[in-house]
Amino acid sequence: MGKLFQLESRQWILVLLGTVIAIWPSLIWYQARMSDGSDNNWGLLALLTAFIITVTKRSTEDQAQRPQVNFKLLNGLLLIYIIFLFLNVYPLLQAASAALLLACILSHIHGGNKLNYGLTGLMILSLPLFASLDFYLGYPLRYFVGLVSSALLHLQGLNVSLEGVKLIMADQVIIIDGPCSGIKMMWTASFLVSSFVALFNLSLKQSIKLGLLSFCFVLIANILRVTALFYLESGLLKNLQWMHEYVGLVCYGLAVLVTVYFGLQLASQKQNISRQEIKA
Repeated sequence: MGKLFQLESRQWILVLLGTVIAIWPSLIWYQARMSDGSDNNWGLLALLTAFIITVTKRSTEDQAQRPQVNFKLLNGLLLIYIIFLFLNVYPLLQAASAALLLACILSHIHGGNKLNYGLTGLMILSLPLFASLDFYLGYPLRYFVGLVSSALLHLQGLNVSLEGVKLIMADQVIIIDGPCSGIKMMWTASFLVSSFVALFNLSLKQSIKLGLLSFCFVLIANILRVTALFYLESGLLKNLQWMHEYVGLVCYGLAVLVTVYFGLQLASQKQNISRQEIKA
């Protein structure tokens, strides 16, 4: 049994190395994007986490009972990558298809014949996404956060209006800048959710549920953060500007704690279902 397991491991290492060679154009682009300063390097953390989970949380099922390799999925993803490369589509899309291909291979090494949703999420997060996310989602998120924050401030008796991404009260103008869009908070929340899903092998339904809950928690935390910062930046609360960074940390910390709580609840449900199936 051990020899069979080791032989399969060697085979998958060869498959992984072959795939890495096949996607070399995306790897060159990836290295360039990570080193040219146009994006941050948080993706490397997601990439490292995906590999660590793959090699440390492998399935302990009997080798004969483990599912067969889904070569149709592998070949389909490889074909998609080749088509993207041939058509010279946007490099980020090429890299995304390559990330899905690697996620499929890591899922098999992890112990399965389909995509592991958590490992797939981590591989997508390993891409240099921040610049693109900020370009496409930065302004809409800032506007939405400002809209809700201004409504909350109105409920508190403050005559605050929203113009674009500016909160205005009399002669006070508070700009909701880039960091206040919450994109970094959402990335780290997605990283947390993907890690949970991969570690506890959550189902698709559980993964979607945890992802939506985490998104809502982070969005609410960011709205509360912007609302609280208005009091600090407008001078309504004097001599408390030093609390600026701490307000963000507290709001995001609460969102993380709630996400972890629900993640553990879903993981517990998954384990209970597995035990019931074994008993049956």
